[in-house]
Amino acid sequence: MSSSPRMMWSYPGQNQDPWYDSFESMVLGIDASSYASREDRSLIFTGGGTFSFTASSGVLAWSAPIDIFSAVSGSKISIAAGSATLTDGQVLYVNVTRAPSGNVSASAQVAGSVPNTDNAYILAVRSGTFVFFRTGHRIEDGETKSLYATGIGTSGQHLVSTAWAGAKTQHSNIISLVVGLFSFDPDYYDLSGASLQVSLRAVGKNLGTSAARVKLYNVTDAADVAEISFISTTTHKAEALIDIGASPGQIPSGERIYRVETYSAVASSDVYDVYSMDIRAINTVD
Repeated sequence: MSSSPRMMWSYPGQNQDPWYDSFESMVLGIDASSYASREDRSLIFTGGGTFSFTASSGVLAWSAPIDIFSAVSGSKISIAAGSATLTDGQVLYVNVTRAPSGNVSASAQVAGSVPNTDNAYILAVRSGTFVFFRTGHRIEDGETKSLYATGIGTSGQHLVSTAWAGAKTQHSNIISLVVGLFSFDPDYYDLSGASLQVSLRAVGKNLGTSAARVKLYNVTDAADVAEISFISTTTHKAEALIDIGASPGQIPSGERIYRVETYSAVASSDVYDVYSMDIRAINTVD
């Protein structure tokens, strides 16, 4: 009896006699792998509570069970609340029970690669200071948020993002530089009773004597909304949380045009860097 090189399906050897047992083994192997592929396309993730990740220790933690619903079998696979330690490049996976007759439990495993079996199912992979999940979500160093929300009303759910990747500015004798323009309407979101906030985030440092700043400006109403200052000469992350409302420094109801700009306190010989600015709309109350 021989085996295929990648899927390891056994099959009858040349001139093997009797051959039926090997043939049956081959058919069952093909059936199991084909079913696994079909079921994987119909797995839905919920739960997990709050996820957090610390790059220095490699600890990825989740505060509630992660439930994987198999739409094919109608059963649930649960991973208990816990944590795992991931070094750069390692994967988090689970060995799922195929076609379970009822709800079952499973344990998350860490390895350098996913085992080449029908039951191994990847959950996430660490790359640098980020963890990327199979579902398309990601979490970065120092971040705490919900990933597999049961509804939009879950605390901390990331709803929309407008990003300027690599928006690095390094200039002198310029007071202001516009780096992004977008429209936003908080009334668009049905939050099931939750509250909405807007997060202005940036990474930067100051290389001169005056503070470098990132500002969110309401173009429609000609009003400043929020500002982040970079005084330190060490590159660091900063965030400004903005409430929805009619007061100064808030995001008003209705669609408005906003711009993001970087600027220095004075037009001088100061030089500064600002990277990776983005806008996120997040709901903050269950």
